[in-house]
Amino acid sequence: MKHNSISEITMSMLPDISNNLTYKDLFILGDNFDDPSLPQHRLEGHPLKMMFVILMVCLEGHIRMRVNLREITITSNHLFIAPEGSIIDMVTYDEPCKIGFLFFSNVERPYLPNTKTWMHIMSLMKNQPVLIHIRGESVHHFVECYKLIRHAISDTNLKNKDDVIKGYMHVISSYWLSEFEENEQMLLHEKTTRNEQIFDEFIELVRTYYTKHRDVSFYADKLCITPKYLSVVVKNVSGRKPMDWIRDLVILDAKAMLLNCNQNIQQISDTLHFANPSFFGKYFKESVGCSPGKYRRNEYGL
Repeated sequence: MKHNSISEITMSMLPDISNNLTYKDLFILGDNFDDPSLPQHRLEGHPLKMMFVILMVCLEGHIRMRVNLREITITSNHLFIAPEGSIIDMVTYDEPCKIGFLFFSNVERPYLPNTKTWMHIMSLMKNQPVLIHIRGESVHHFVECYKLIRHAISDTNLKNKDDVIKGYMHVISSYWLSEFEENEQMLLHEKTTRNEQIFDEFIELVRTYYTKHRDVSFYADKLCITPKYLSVVVKNVSGRKPMDWIRDLVILDAKAMLLNCNQNIQQISDTLHFANPSFFGKYFKESVGCSPGKYRRNEYGL
């Protein structure tokens, strides 16, 4: 049985907000530059796997997000990029907050950053979400090009629209690449340490195997190190134990299934490969403070 309990969100499933602009179902532009108020919505505890690339620039305010179990804060003059498949389970913000964003698919992007530029950016990111501080001048250029793209999309009389949009996108991506190259040492500084490499590999393994394996020894074997050494490394890098990271993703998925599917407790326990519902219930209660059934009833107001 395919395990797909964390909801996957495609661009076609995103809500139709008045200032969002879609072009040929290939990418979506959006902003609140003229109205810094944001919809009164908070995402927390409902994990979503974003099946598209997220590019976001913050002009003003603060946005807190948890992406792939790591919490980040996006503030003014920050560029945030998350690759396709990133799991977001928390978003909060402080008003007023001004942001501009671009969503697109890795698969079909003929109007987006050219292949060479984009592959360079992705190589610096190492396929991980990245947040960097960029110069105010680059923010200004992004906003100006962004507005030109919106105008081009809306101009029904514009000939060669695709070429115009490609040109503006190339300008934006060139500025992004320039900022990434200036920040390259910052991006790679921690990554070049062996401990950080081990931690990143551990997190990727957890994302792959958490439904079946919850023992630290399994991940240590995969990394060809001892469980004790893995525990020390993860603690030093993240301030948390390996079991904390494993448990977070298991509970995140359990909550998603309890809220977003029709499976009963037995089926959810089986999906997450617990020995029986009793073990699952104990594991869940130790983390959340209540049983799976009570959590489901409380969330649905039953």
